[in-house]
Amino acid sequence: MHKTGAQLVRYALEQLSIKNTFGIVGLHNRELYNELNESGSITPHLVNQELSAAFMADAISRTSSPGEIGAILINADAIISQGIAEAFISGIPLLIIAGGPLANTPTNGIDQQQLLQPVSKACFKITQLEDIVSTIFEAQQIAISDKPGPVFVEIPIDVQLHTEDVDKPLPVHLSAANQPELDQQQD
Repeated sequence: MHKTGAQLVRYALEQLSIKNTFGIVGLHNRELYNELNESGSITPHLVNQELSAAFMADAISRTSSPGEIGAILINADAIISQGIAEAFISGIPLLIIAGGPLANTPTNGIDQQQLLQPVSKACFKITQLEDIVSTIFEAQQIAISDKPGPVFVEIPIDVQLHTEDVDKPLPVHLSAANQPELDQQQD
């Protein structure tokens, strides 16, 4: 089966039961938004500035069930460290996914990983299509474990657009794997 990187991001977020994302559409994340618009379970919310996205995702994390997490979808050159820093200081888990420039080209813009390193638990840059789902699962786990906090994942535009045959079954997140059992127990 053929999958693009953006389709794998959507799959991973659906597996994590993310219902809302917050952010601004830009050149480096347009493909992610196009894919999320096809989701029956995720609603992408567009905001006027990245700081608003951070605070909205923070509110989702603060008011949701344990294990649920607020998600931000931004461009890699967006500066939202104030909202992320607030979540970091308060121990609020956030999943920050940023579209970025081509994977193996130097950028003249701001290095978000370097900027967010002091106010996030971990930073990832995905350069291979096969790493998308497992990295997003790992980022969510890091964000909610120990003292919760924000985790940043950059996915370059070429990785989002890349199409590859996926031969083996995609990983299933534990929360999604246990969902049918929970539904049966409630009946």
